[in-house]
Amino acid sequence: MGSCDTPDINRLLAAFALKEPDRVPNFEILIEDKHVERLLGRPAGHTLGAAKGASEDEYVTPPMDPRDYVELCYLIGQDAIGLEALWAPLKRKTPDGKLEIIADGSVHTWQDLDQVVPHSWELDIEPKKRYLQQYIEATKGTGIGTTLMTGAVVMTPYQFIVGFEEFMVKLYEDRDFVEKVIAMCMDYYVDIVTVACDLGISFLYLADDIGRKGGLIMSPQTTRELVLPHYERLVSIARARGVPVAFHSCGDATALLPDLIELGIVMYNPVEPTSGADIYEMKKRYGKHICFSGNIDIAGVLAYGTPEEVMQDVKRHIDALAPGGGYIVTSSHSVMNHIPHENFLAMIEATHRYGRYPLGQTDELSDCIAARRRRELGEAALQAGARFTPVSQYGVCPGCGTRAVVYQLPTGQMRCGTCFAREGWVLVHTGPDAGWHRTDAATTAGACRSP
Repeated sequence: MGSCDTPDINRLLAAFALKEPDRVPNFEILIEDKHVERLLGRPAGHTLGAAKGASEDEYVTPPMDPRDYVELCYLIGQDAIGLEALWAPLKRKTPDGKLEIIADGSVHTWQDLDQVVPHSWELDIEPKKRYLQQYIEATKGTGIGTTLMTGAVVMTPYQFIVGFEEFMVKLYEDRDFVEKVIAMCMDYYVDIVTVACDLGISFLYLADDIGRKGGLIMSPQTTRELVLPHYERLVSIARARGVPVAFHSCGDATALLPDLIELGIVMYNPVEPTSGADIYEMKKRYGKHICFSGNIDIAGVLAYGTPEEVMQDVKRHIDALAPGGGYIVTSSHSVMNHIPHENFLAMIEATHRYGRYPLGQTDELSDCIAARRRRELGEAALQAGARFTPVSQYGVCPGCGTRAVVYQLPTGQMRCGTCFAREGWVLVHTGPDAGWHRTDAATTAGACRSP
């Protein structure tokens, strides 16, 4: 392996295998378009399509050219690029006889279900296959691997086909209906997973939001009965072809970790810190059996912290989770446009600086592009005027009780970004007006009160 920015799929695969590569990997399945544009210096799209919603175009068309994606990986040291086939493309005929993707949650009766048109090889599999081949071809000789994010076994029905409330009611009133919808979706997933693994993707990335804040969206028993057999089927297809399988769920799905490990899943993502799950406890309990990815909080330090706070948070994660291998630095969901670009760069820089094995090496990284870019941004800010660094920490906001970066106001109170803005405060980091200011039109109506 070369410099910290040199991609190498073997680095990621080593983490899956609970081994120590040259450094802790960093991997994001979704980096939104504004960050991509700032890194590449030109508009190029985002790195994942239908994760942003369902549309006729995004069901098949890739969100960015694979050559742009490869270039992006070289800039941030990411070891794989990915396509997605998240939502099963069930269809129905419009009054004029055309086929349209069902994305409005309107299939509520058996009569509705009789009108559903299953996926077709020509319309749904062949186009994906062509794009997968293009992605795999683009990575040849680069050291970069490929993945396919797919398998939203219950999320497709509850988000797009049946609708969430109706889906939950049907679980108890008409379980056969739910299982029929899932079976129709699974026909697509079996086909696309088989194609992707036969083409030679580096790993399969199953993604199905079965978690919520505080636990599973369904009971553990229902989840095991309804969902696990389908995951097992997809994992079996991949493992029979030597393709490792990662798993993503928003919310807290950690109650199923023993089951996922038993199925042969090698990586779990993202252990959202706001979901109630504790990645450090999960690492202690299951770290000898599965790799963990994620937990850098997009609702906290990544969105509201300073770059220095992001660096320290990433270091804490690496120090606690990376010894012996089995940890990948990743956000708690995705690198969304609202995250400050310098904070994204700080997450990459911290991974490259503090994540080299053997751990504990912290000298300056002259070859880290993210570090250079972040310094350039800082120098530009200084040229624009003074920079103000407020006293802050990551914890529970006394005003609203949420976990976030909290700042010390001139009054001495500690408030998160939402609360201090609600109370009429504006924080300016750079320029001649750097510092705390009260807005003239500020109203304290509904403001958070001190406990």
